[in-house]
Amino acid sequence: LDGKETLVIYENTFKGQERKLKSNFSNLRSVLFSDEGYEQFASNVLGVSDSSERYKRINALLPNVKINNIPRVREDIKNIYFLMSYKNAKGLVPAFRYNYSIGINSYASSNLIESVNNINGIVDFESLIMPAPNHFGDDIFLDQFKKNASIKDRLIFDNLYDLLLTSYLSQNGIKEAVVNGRSGILHLREGKCISRKLPLKRINSEGIFTLP
Repeated sequence: LDGKETLVIYENTFKGQERKLKSNFSNLRSVLFSDEGYEQFASNVLGVSDSSERYKRINALLPNVKINNIPRVREDIKNIYFLMSYKNAKGLVPAFRYNYSIGINSYASSNLIESVNNINGIVDFESLIMPAPNHFGDDIFLDQFKKNASIKDRLIFDNLYDLLLTSYLSQNGIKEAVVNGRSGILHLREGKCISRKLPLKRINSEGIFTLP
């Protein structure tokens, strides 16, 4: 309604997901990541390169006039969503953040970081917003890192933990409940499948997940 669009940056392996998003949402523009440098790609997509080129041309015409070149933040983009592998995202996310998109919210699914097995690997994604359980980053989480386990391994552990927890509740006559589980917010209802919701969290400069 505000005329702003969501920008989807994707790799070719995520083409199917990109098509599904475009078929379900309006005001969405997608750009396939090419193999050019991360900074150059981000600069081109956000129009920073065009601004720099205009500055060079004007500066050449008016060599004796001091002109400050400060590209403006894009006001037509509301969100950026990354459909990327960890390999490229760890370079692209910072590149977009530092190319005048500071005021634009950036999102990704937790699959993006599932191969990370070092806390420093999460810091690469400072300011990125993604779904994550409330327990993400607690002592058990950090202990998993010390054992060189990946986030994917950790999520498997969390799911097994919650399976045992919900089984215990059911065996003890608890038919309905909302549980702050390790894998997300669990909604238990008798005779129905357990539903799970993940709150959105923003990664801060220390690699900690906080409320956006």
